[in-house]
Amino acid sequence: MTRGAKTPVTINGVSYKSMADAARATGVKAPTIFKAVRAGRTNNVGDGSDRPCRIGGVNYRSRLEAGELLGVGQHYVIGYLAVCAAIGVEP
Repeated sequence: MTRGAKTPVTINGVSYKSMADAARATGVKAPTIFKAVRAGRTNNVGDGSDRPCRIGGVNYRSRLEAGELLGVGQHYVIGYLAVCAAIGVEP
């Protein structure tokens, strides 16, 4: 990928003319789009699934890993953490 070139990209199932267009449309920063494309992980961009987390005193490398090890979907983990943050309790 050449810096500044308009490279078509598909993010979360939607096609865009360039990474910059994808960033503007999704509200995700351009470097995040670039990193996701480079890593080949464009189906969950911007949902926070790759962030580390702590649940029940256990640290996980990512929310995706937490979901896999706990036997639930990553979106369940993301929602659970959001609710805990909203009500001010430790997950």
